[in-house]
Amino acid sequence: MLRVLVRNAISNWAGFAVNLVVTFLLTPFVLRSLGDTRYGVWVLVLGLTGYYGLFDLGFRSGISQYLTRHLATRDFDQLNRTASTAFVALSACGAVVLLVSLAVAWLAPLVFTIPPDAVREVRWCILVIGATTAVQFPCFPYGAVFTATQRYDALNAVRISIRIAAAIATYAALALGHGLVALAAVNAAGDLIAYALQFRVAHRILPELRIVPKWANWASLWAMTAYGIWSVVIQGANYLKHYFHAIVIGLFMPIAALAPYSLASGLVSHVGGMFIPIATVFFPLAASLDAQNDLERQRKMYLAGARVFFLGISTVALIAVVWAKDFFRLWVGSRFVEAGPYTSVQLLFGLLILGSVFAVGQRIGMQTLLGKRRMSVIAALLAAEAVATVVLALCLVDRYGLLGIALSNMIPAIAVHGLAYPVVLCRALGIPVATFVREVCLRPLLCGAALAGLLTAARTLLPAPEGWVPLVLYGAVSGLVGIALAAGIGLRRSEQQAMVAPVARLARRIGNREPSRGLKRPCESVANEESP
Repeated sequence: MLRVLVRNAISNWAGFAVNLVVTFLLTPFVLRSLGDTRYGVWVLVLGLTGYYGLFDLGFRSGISQYLTRHLATRDFDQLNRTASTAFVALSACGAVVLLVSLAVAWLAPLVFTIPPDAVREVRWCILVIGATTAVQFPCFPYGAVFTATQRYDALNAVRISIRIAAAIATYAALALGHGLVALAAVNAAGDLIAYALQFRVAHRILPELRIVPKWANWASLWAMTAYGIWSVVIQGANYLKHYFHAIVIGLFMPIAALAPYSLASGLVSHVGGMFIPIATVFFPLAASLDAQNDLERQRKMYLAGARVFFLGISTVALIAVVWAKDFFRLWVGSRFVEAGPYTSVQLLFGLLILGSVFAVGQRIGMQTLLGKRRMSVIAALLAAEAVATVVLALCLVDRYGLLGIALSNMIPAIAVHGLAYPVVLCRALGIPVATFVREVCLRPLLCGAALAGLLTAARTLLPAPEGWVPLVLYGAVSGLVGIALAAGIGLRRSEQQAMVAPVARLARRIGNREPSRGLKRPCESVANEESP
């Protein structure tokens, strides 16, 4: 089991790393090729079509859950009936998405301030993405095979290959002078090829899989719907929180304002995404401990995990905030960091990442609640955060612009993940609040204060980096200092010893290894013979 968890975590990290590199290299080129206005239009299109995922009505989470269960019991008849039911249900959902796309394509230019010369492109982009999503829905049972069989490595291999190929195609299309429609077509082609590859690989991994529409049945449909209903609420809350800003900016501000905001929010997503591959592997442990009614180990897992996650994300966030201005200046140009018509991108980044610190810090808490099957609690908390985000965005955008949008994301994130989540988890696990503050918050705060002081001094005393080499050097040194402080202040002595022990064992093995050609150091043979 440990080998599978490590393999899946590493493959997830590889997928994340490739996506991060591609985004880093491609974003400035796309921005220059499209211009601020058309780039903002593209962000708006993605924001509008991002909600299409809600039309699955929870069937996607349901199919993953029940395929996993049926595979565990080797009940392939029920597995195939469930997969066939999901295929039929998701095909109907895909047809609805296609109809909705037609309506959105017609209404979008009437509702948003889209430049007249981009109206036709916007409509075609929405239709292309909508058609691709409609095809994606009935393909999902094949994608769920990778989750059920715990073959994230195979899934990430497909995704990494397609991501790289799509990036090359995007560069070529924009370099040849094509615009938004070509960008949508490239993404659609990559998605369709990915679905075809997943279909082939899924049958290789699980040859027993058979999807026959006539095997669809009401019992399987009801089971998936009952499980997935809370997933719809959770997914809807996440979609509302992450995509609504594009709609608000498109309604109340010039479309070009989406460019700096999307740059800041996109980088925040990638910083927080570093920790997701680690958090997800804790769910099986949380579920297992809950099934065993081992409350004491659940408490230890949550307290230690939350502290380490807060420690990690706060360290990364501090380093990112200190060097954000120089990063954005070198990445997308000085016009986004200097005074202009919109809030500077580094200020937006700083506000957004503050909220992300609390959200990422409670990733272990979310896995703990999932393991305890408290889906309704998670749904309620995330729905409250999403509603607060929407209300604050509508209230603040007129007066504060992009700054108000950033605040509308930051404030609910701090309230829900920094206050509500710990209270709920402390009650669920029987942890005194004082214990939570002492065990989870104290060490990361001390470490953060020390690191903030050192980084502020370095930022003040050192010359501003004029290229990528000095910026990478500054970042690397900052990272080493952050790791040293995190290990020395943030971790307990037993945790420090646990980190050092594998290195010490490896060093002893190397030290005890016999030299080549059968030669031995003096006294070494005697020592080895006397050892048990």
